[in-house]
Amino acid sequence: MTIPSEVIERVAIWDAAAIKYMAIGFGLLALSILSSASVTVFTEQLSKVSIKVLSFVAAASTALLASFNPIDLGYRFRDAWRELDSALLQYKANPEKFTADNVIQAVANGEGIIGGATRPSIKGAESTPGSSKKANEPK
Repeated sequence: MTIPSEVIERVAIWDAAAIKYMAIGFGLLALSILSSASVTVFTEQLSKVSIKVLSFVAAASTALLASFNPIDLGYRFRDAWRELDSALLQYKANPEKFTADNVIQAVANGEGIIGGATRPSIKGAESTPGSSKKANEPK
């Protein structure tokens, strides 16, 4: 059995997504730090409008980082890429021992890594991803 072309495409997609989300995350982090530090350090030199704009930029970039966590998402895409890339290399090196089914399982594992974000827990509810247990249901 040969490796489906979708699997090969997924390696490139996951690699690009890892780079994109990490760049966005670290860019927002730098923007947040620099804008808040500028307001703090250059208070006397900045106009009131500049202080308001920089304060807004600091707050907005911090909120985006906290809400969407692009750095963590980038790392999860990178970990999934590693899982799949390793499986493909093992398949190419020894196809008798490491089959296409193993590669397809690596895709599933990678999808689990990407989708494995933790969710805020509600007291009394299970906090595992995909849990359908409601907060008021007995355990």
